[in-house]
Amino acid sequence: MNVTCKASELKAALKWAGTVSTGTSHIPELSGVRIDADPVAMGLTASNGQVTAEVRVEGIAHEPGSVVAPRRFYEVVGRLPNDAEVEIVTVEDALELRAGSIAVSMPTLDVESWPPKPNIAETLRLLITEENADRLNRIGQVRSHLADKPQYMGVGIVVEDGDMHAYGLDDPRSAWAYIGLAPPGVEDMSVSLNAEAVEAAAKRGAYKLLIDGQVAVFEGNDGWRITSTHAAGAFPSLAKIHTVAARGTIQFDRATLEDALGRAGSVREKNVVCEFDVDAGSVALLVSEERDTYSEMLTVDTDEAWSTYLNPQMLARSLRLLSDDRVELRFHGRAVSVGDAKTDIQIVMGCMDPKARQR
Repeated sequence: MNVTCKASELKAALKWAGTVSTGTSHIPELSGVRIDADPVAMGLTASNGQVTAEVRVEGIAHEPGSVVAPRRFYEVVGRLPNDAEVEIVTVEDALELRAGSIAVSMPTLDVESWPPKPNIAETLRLLITEENADRLNRIGQVRSHLADKPQYMGVGIVVEDGDMHAYGLDDPRSAWAYIGLAPPGVEDMSVSLNAEAVEAAAKRGAYKLLIDGQVAVFEGNDGWRITSTHAAGAFPSLAKIHTVAARGTIQFDRATLEDALGRAGSVREKNVVCEFDVDAGSVALLVSEERDTYSEMLTVDTDEAWSTYLNPQMLARSLRLLSDDRVELRFHGRAVSVGDAKTDIQIVMGCMDPKARQR
């Protein structure tokens, strides 16, 4: 193999594709990157066994071929000047990288040991806009890390009655958003997309999403592709995730509420909760325990009166998933939801037992 390309394009492609490679796989080849050169471009493939990312780099293949470069390839390319022209050549069992006065040789890995591409029996094809790609990525940050519920470690795509929603679950918090109408003829279904794949795809913008019972394929118009396996299990039905109708609604300036929660969060004793006391145009935030008390009064446009208890750190983490300047907080009795108009995501968290407050 003998191929040349621009260092800046090679570095950008490796930086993106390499996000799915841990460098510590039990398959040595997966710690590196696969390079496939054809007459018009060079393909780079990185994988961790569950997620595989492929991207094309413009180049000239003087001699087509395929090789698996070791992890060191990432490090060497990362140190090259952006304006350098890179030549990648295989000589017997070694790969040589040349750029100006720089010449580095490294052993290659077995290209035959690279896992084959899975077959996909397509059951659902979606066009994911850039806005929905961002929504899926934000929702993917609300996920469980419990091995006994592997499906909740991903991003749920749920189709029910012709509607599609995306879900993330991390008890006692969940996040969901409406994605759109399901394509005609698609039956009710639930799959859990790999969150790493969703995050990597969101960095590229809009894409096509192909789903079957085992595999999801994310494809971009400029030639990039991600293949990932689903987590086992299904997400619960919508009725089990949606909260009851709101009993009260108030709007906040997001930055003001985040600042107040940051100050309230200075009380960090175990089981500490934050009381939200809404009463005719104001909201009192109160955090107290044996040695410390924090309270603050926020002005809001409301004539409602209700009170509940929340974990201030959990609410602060939820606000960071939103992007609008204004956020809406809804009281549902045993739960509170927060959302905004820009991301159109709703994050639901359970209210805490007031007996948990430290006295």
